[in-house]
Amino acid sequence: MSDLKSRSYSAFSWSFFGLLANQGSTFLVSIFLARILEPKDFGLFAMVTVIISMTQSLTYFGFGESIIQKKESTQLQLSTMFYINVMAGIIMSLAMYFSAPILASFFNQKDLNEPIQALSICFTILSLTLLQNAQLSKRLEFKLITKATVLSSILSGIFGITLAFCGFGIWSLIYKTIAGYILTSLFFWYYSTWIPSFQFSLKAIKSHWNFGYKLYISSIIFTLFNQIDSFFVAKMSSPMDLGLFYRAKSLNNLLLKYSSESLSKVLLPVFSEIQENEQKVLEIVDKSLHTLSFITFGLMGFLYLEGENIIVLLFGEKWQMASEFFNIMIFYAYSYPVSAILGNVIQGLGKSGKFLKMELYKRILTLISIVFGYFFGINIFLWSLVFTTFIQVFISLIFVKKQINIKVTNVLFILCFYFVIAFSFSFIMKYFQSEMQFRRIYEFFLFSFIFTLCYILTNFLIKSKGFNLLLDFVFSFFVKRKRSKLIV
Repeated sequence: MSDLKSRSYSAFSWSFFGLLANQGSTFLVSIFLARILEPKDFGLFAMVTVIISMTQSLTYFGFGESIIQKKESTQLQLSTMFYINVMAGIIMSLAMYFSAPILASFFNQKDLNEPIQALSICFTILSLTLLQNAQLSKRLEFKLITKATVLSSILSGIFGITLAFCGFGIWSLIYKTIAGYILTSLFFWYYSTWIPSFQFSLKAIKSHWNFGYKLYISSIIFTLFNQIDSFFVAKMSSPMDLGLFYRAKSLNNLLLKYSSESLSKVLLPVFSEIQENEQKVLEIVDKSLHTLSFITFGLMGFLYLEGENIIVLLFGEKWQMASEFFNIMIFYAYSYPVSAILGNVIQGLGKSGKFLKMELYKRILTLISIVFGYFFGINIFLWSLVFTTFIQVFISLIFVKKQINIKVTNVLFILCFYFVIAFSFSFIMKYFQSEMQFRRIYEFFLFSFIFTLCYILTNFLIKSKGFNLLLDFVFSFFVKRKRSKLIV
């Protein structure tokens, strides 16, 4: 168990470092591009990416999670799954290429035809890397995953900025995306020790399919509903409005990734390895929720306070209206990371059927928000998501409780505890911001410092579990690095 703990810490450290580097470089690139390009360009690009994202999951059959969850997989099984993914990727690329005119007509944007056709190649490229990524994740080799994603992000970002300066407009975003997929694929193949053999047997992967197809359906449902807000805005609004919405959502997604992505990636293989030890699973869930809530609600409170300043200072005045959407999105940002942890519990225990059922119930609620949005507009749509996402978290808790003896009231208390601390300071400082007239840059630094100091100091004084766990992790990480240097 100590070896698993050590490998988990190392995996999380590398995954989080990779996330910081990868998303940080992507964020910096987006700042340059947002200042060069217009919101309309991002709106048109968002329409294309919505289409690609909503159909991308069709090339995925749940084999990645199945490889991680299963103890062992043979070369025959791995090769078969690889070829199935590649064939699906090629089919989807062709389907997307030839259906591009129809999709462009649906959105009443003829300019979308060629961009959709160009990005259709991404399905094939992605299918080439799914198994390499899964096997590296199973072995908790996130150091190699980090190297691959960070290098591809930096190089493709430089490529995209160069094209934008040269006047390529929306095509700078498209070529940057394609370059990112190609580079990621090349790096994964370079770092992976596995290559497929000329073997194929559908019978051999029956156990993987029985586990994976339910996750496959879950992934399709999740992807469709995760992009349905952008799809709704793309269909009902102008490219300009979608561009503003896209900017707000991309900033909100940074919060989701920084607060939970690294942790959730590591938890699935960890839960899979300890799935027979319920007490240990409960212990890890409790620690994960405390740590995640401390980070997530702290970031939520900070971004609610400074969201408009960040958007204007980084992207320019032309993006200021995006803060209106962003300030609403903040209030349901916690739901994804919390649901990711709870979903990993169910997947790690091998209950893919339960996971599918849970996702179906949760996504039905999203349809309610769509109805409200259709009749009352984007703002009401987003506020309705605040309500329905809370219900979705509660549904996740109920499903997990049926698998392990988790206390629902304890989890809800953890979420409310950190929410109250973070937003108490955020609301108070928001009031003082409105009363004081500072230059935007001074206001940002002043209130950012005060909020961060108050939030951390309060958690320190009351000895919150999330703060202490994060402090212990940071301390042990640096001690481990110091020891390794001494040994060398």
